[in-house]
Amino acid sequence: MDGKMTSADYEQVAREMRAWLNSQPHLPQDVSDNMLCRFAHSCYFNTEKAKEAAETFFTMRRDYPHIYTDRDPRALHMQRFISGINIAHLDLSAQRKLFLWQLKDPSLEHYDFTLDAKFHLLVNDCWFLANEERFYENDIHMVADFKNLVSFKMVFKLNMLTARILAKYQREAVPIRLKQLHFVNASYMSKKVFSVLKPLFSKETVNLIHFHEPNSDTLFDFFSKDELPSDYGGTRPSMETLMAETMKLLEEKRDIVLKEEFWVVKSS
Repeated sequence: MDGKMTSADYEQVAREMRAWLNSQPHLPQDVSDNMLCRFAHSCYFNTEKAKEAAETFFTMRRDYPHIYTDRDPRALHMQRFISGINIAHLDLSAQRKLFLWQLKDPSLEHYDFTLDAKFHLLVNDCWFLANEERFYENDIHMVADFKNLVSFKMVFKLNMLTARILAKYQREAVPIRLKQLHFVNASYMSKKVFSVLKPLFSKETVNLIHFHEPNSDTLFDFFSKDELPSDYGGTRPSMETLMAETMKLLEEKRDIVLKEEFWVVKSS
């Protein structure tokens, strides 16, 4: 259906989604038509499923306020956490996009699993706001780099409530089409961390996962060098440079995403 979608088709989808949103007084009304169409696109234009995804995406903000509040990237607690990771979004060819998460400090001195969730969802919110044009990625690929993690600390850093929230977000809410999830520099310990979290993933998501051993070049089986950051043998800028771009995006959208009324859901 995607290849046959015309501007008129998208406008019809937007009208249907808008009519539904208008009938849901508890949901935020300041949602763009393109964001509504993003939900439809992520559900392969099954508008009933799109409505369910949008409902979950927004009501999670009411149901889990500790994840969606107190997340100012300028705040000291966030700055400490941010110093230990890199996050980047890269455009690839043919309606593909690459999301990357990299652990910078295997000592985990400033790592906090719930702050990781806060930051991840904050970056996503800013990215959705920055991509308001009618262009929806057919393939989203994710790379998580644990940097040869060897410490058992990560297991103890896990917060299972937060992990369940993230799993729900990925499974039921986020308006993307996830195609692959890659764990690079996958040491024994990072696989141990995944084994703890695996029950939270759907079978469909587990089937998308690929592990890449430290010092291997198997990531090139899925991506060309022109598509990867220099950290992984590619020709794109380093993750440090890309992280600076992410922080610039957060500064550009900061005033919007930190407003109390931003995509706010009324209490039931």
